[in-house]
Amino acid sequence: GGGGCEGKGCPTGLGGGSTLNVVCLGATSKCEERVLRDTKCWHELGHMFPCAKIVLWLVGPEVSKRAVMHPKSVADLARELGLPSNMEVRTQRIEPPCFGPFYARHGHELGPHNTLLVTFNGGFGSFVDTGDSSLLWSWHGDLCDIADSGVPALFTCANDYADVTGETIVQSLLVGARFVQAPTQNPYHSGSTFQGEGGGGARAGGCRGCC
Repeated sequence: GGGGCEGKGCPTGLGGGSTLNVVCLGATSKCEERVLRDTKCWHELGHMFPCAKIVLWLVGPEVSKRAVMHPKSVADLARELGLPSNMEVRTQRIEPPCFGPFYARHGHELGPHNTLLVTFNGGFGSFVDTGDSSLLWSWHGDLCDIADSGVPALFTCANDYADVTGETIVQSLLVGARFVQAPTQNPYHSGSTFQGEGGGGARAGGCRGCC
């Protein structure tokens, strides 16, 4: 990765030595958590912002239980994963709606001033294509809580013909979220495959084409 902090300025806007919390909402043990264990992709956050302390939160009902990801301590996990010295990982396994209870529990250390929330392919706009709104309503409470918190949030989508259209409708008309950036093509979009951990064949990974 490139970038980093130059001179006295910091690209986070927080100033040197401050904490930047990156909350990955809807993370799963088979996707975002596995990327953390098997690759160095998440490590780039620490390299990109060396002047800040980066705390990566993996939050959702499908992350590993705390005893799996944190067998000893946050520091031990960071060493096990080979994280940059300015970075640590925490997990919160919470049943939906997730964000409200998570934010209530950690609001004293998280806020709009030092936190970015990201969800990869939440899928709550897919009703435009499928006609099934069950996933939308499972997300509704979280989306409203996120908007009320004022924490900036980034949502990626798999495609621009259903997901982007549906999620834009939901965020603008149902949730009433304030858009900082209109939906646009993701310059870092990609598709991937991975080998099943149980000895199965390759499975297609998500393509984060829009954000």
